Amino acid sequence: MSVQTAISNLETVQQIYAAFGMGDVPAILDKLSDDAVWEHYGNTDLVPFAGKFVGKGEVLRFFQLLSQNTRFSNFQPSNFREEGHTVINDLYMDAMAVPTGKTMQATVTFYWTFDSHGKVVHWKNEGDIHLIDAAFTA
Repeated sequence: MSVQTAISNLETVQQIYAAFGMGDVPAILDKLSDDAVWEHYGNTDLVPFAGKFVGKGEVLRFFQLLSQNTRFSNFQPSNFREEGHTVINDLYMDAMAVPTGKTMQATVTFYWTFDSHGKVVHWKNEGDIHLIDAAFTA
């Protein structure tokens, strides 16, 4: 893997964050492979956007569920690093779970895995997922 490819993957992740900040989901989907796997860990009985989403149509559904059920007041990605075809970053967020009105503060880690064409083929999170679950508990 060349340094240029690794830099490109990191830049792609940063472009995805910029698109997210503008609410430009089509720009995010454009960075994914057609059969990308998107895994947001959490209790699927509580958190509407928790679960495994496969393909761009399902990832679009993830973002629709996220925007309908969460209001972010602080969303700060940081500490970007690369390991092979994977970009890893930390994220601190303050948000409100719309269905319950409860607020949450969580630190999570995101893993973005790329194919040889520079498209995201897998995304997952880990970290303070229990805090997200708790915010969605009535």
